Amino acid sequence: MKTHFFKLLFAVAVLLGAFSLRASAELKLMSFNIRYNTLKDTGVLNWETRKFAIQRMMDSVKPDVVAINEARAKMRADLKELLPEYDMIEIEGTGSGKGANAVIIYNRNTVRLLKNGWFFHSATSDEPSMCWDVTTKQWRGTVWGLFREKARGKKFYWYCTHLCLGILNRDLEGKLNSSLLNLGRMLRPPPGRGLQPQLVLSTRPDRVPGTVGKGWLYDSLLAQGMGAWSILADRMGA
Repeated sequence: MKTHFFKLLFAVAVLLGAFSLRASAELKLMSFNIRYNTLKDTGVLNWETRKFAIQRMMDSVKPDVVAINEARAKMRADLKELLPEYDMIEIEGTGSGKGANAVIIYNRNTVRLLKNGWFFHSATSDEPSMCWDVTTKQWRGTVWGLFREKARGKKFYWYCTHLCLGILNRDLEGKLNSSLLNLGRMLRPPPGRGLQPQLVLSTRPDRVPGTVGKGWLYDSLLAQGMGAWSILADRMGA
């Protein structure tokens, strides 16, 4: 129970009231790491090729709200051009290799954005700042939006975040600090306080330890990290 409770912070939705993604055929929510654009990627991996595959997927699935990681400025501009029905929420001042490139896109025809915001993973979370004391010297951030379904009138929160890399003790402490910061913000959303949140988790519990960097970035459960997960669950009373 404690392990499953923690696996929340790669892309997470906080919904108002009881809501089931599996049972709902009226609202489609999605999250994925889009991978940043780099000249090192060639062939089908190159962004100039990948972006059209994303366009085809979006046209086919027609999601209402999507959380996207690693979308830099050029990629954001391309997505806006290729997906004209979607608007985008961004973290102010991001888009470069500095990090915190988490964005949310949403279909303006099916949902209405009521409120949005962002914060950085640091002790000064309301301003651009480096993520704690971790190995990868980058910004890490979370972007969120409060939406209303146009068809049914229901409200929901959608959060997109990206934790730091690394398995050293300081990296695990950074993940823990970022997770506590995220969870604290989610449990105290600006509008509608006192409403019961539900979390939609995006990590997989069956990943083999040691597969980070081998096709399963960010969602592997490392043996060295289990202590951090347990600590978080204990602190939050799970």
